Amino acid sequence: MKYIALLRRINVGGKNMISMTAIADAIPSDWTNKENEKSDVAYLFPSVDSPDVVESLPFNQDYIRVIYTKGALLWSLNMNDYSKSRLNKLVGSELYASMTVRNVNTARRLAKG
Repeated sequence: MKYIALLRRINVGGKNMISMTAIADAIPSDWTNKENEKSDVAYLFPSVDSPDVVESLPFNQDYIRVIYTKGALLWSLNMNDYSKSRLNKLVGSELYASMTVRNVNTARRLAKG
């Protein structure tokens, strides 16, 4: 039998706990995952947790809305602009190794517990 632990806080570096509720509360209420919209939360490791991380994102921010909040990046885009956004470039980037990405619906559910 396998077990999965769903935590209500993110432990960053063993001493700083970031509330998943605070991150979920920062997600704009109209951001969802529908057939024409993709919205995600990238939980950041301590080594990259800074507002400056937005500047190092490898995608085209003309087509994607990005918000930094302590412990996470939030982004949303219209799926018609997916290829123009270059969001797929994130997977091969050095930054991607320092985050874990979940869709906004999952992030909201995890915050509620």
